[in-house]
Amino acid sequence: MPEQFLYEQLDAVSSPGFLKKEIPDSVAQNLNPKYELRPYQREAFARFFHCHQNDFPDKTYPLHLLFNMATGSGKTLILAGLTFSRRVRVSPVENFEGVNPGGINICFTTIQKLHSDLTSEKENALTFDDFRKRKVAHLPTLRRAKGKTPQRA
Repeated sequence: MPEQFLYEQLDAVSSPGFLKKEIPDSVAQNLNPKYELRPYQREAFARFFHCHQNDFPDKTYPLHLLFNMATGSGKTLILAGLTFSRRVRVSPVENFEGVNPGGINICFTTIQKLHSDLTSEKENALTFDDFRKRKVAHLPTLRRAKGKTPQRA
């Protein structure tokens, strides 16, 4: 029998109801109550916590999991729930020098300011080196034109 992928093993325990689907209080209390979790989002949380809390062959740390979900299916909600499932210090920063290595450091900027900072050297500004030395995620924001639907910035 060929070796199964992890998602196939989880499918096998989830279908008959063996996968615990309760969302920990640490997650539920940090999610906006106006967004009710859909069944497949509960399934995503259940699979994450099952993998995180149990051993399985070839499990290595850091644990890398992929949430293969369609556009608009609530991946951001899942990420927010998992990020804040434990106590994490979130700090606004101007650049990535002297940041909290155990926390989440957020640099609030526009794409135009980021471009300006990267292309003209200034004291305490972001540099290309910041992106080479550290794991950085760019989260595009939505902008709303007056009276219109949000558009990607």
